Amino acid sequence: MKWITAAQLRQSLTATLDDVQAGQTYVITRHGHAIAQLRPVGTSGADVIPAKAPGGSQLSQRPRRKTYEEAKATLSDVRAQSSPPTSEKRRSPGSLGINGRKD
Repeated sequence: MKWITAAQLRQSLTATLDDVQAGQTYVITRHGHAIAQLRPVGTSGADVIPAKAPGGSQLSQRPRRKTYEEAKATLSDVRAQSSPPTSEKRRSPGSLGINGRKD
């Protein structure tokens, strides 16, 4: 079995088909991933490329995204925890002296 990229197959289609007619099997790749097999008619393709590993996708194990309402509530909680105590007086940017010192 030979491996060939889709670009290589486009460039050498006639020669590749001659090889297939002679009994050669090709695995065609795109961006490094096997996407197809090219083999003589009547040959079995069973077990030529192994199946994907059992277990399937891991998406179910990822945390789900928050809804808009949940995100809004979380943002409110964070803002409430990070706001300064009301007893402290905040200085406005214009309250600095000429040299950038506090009055």
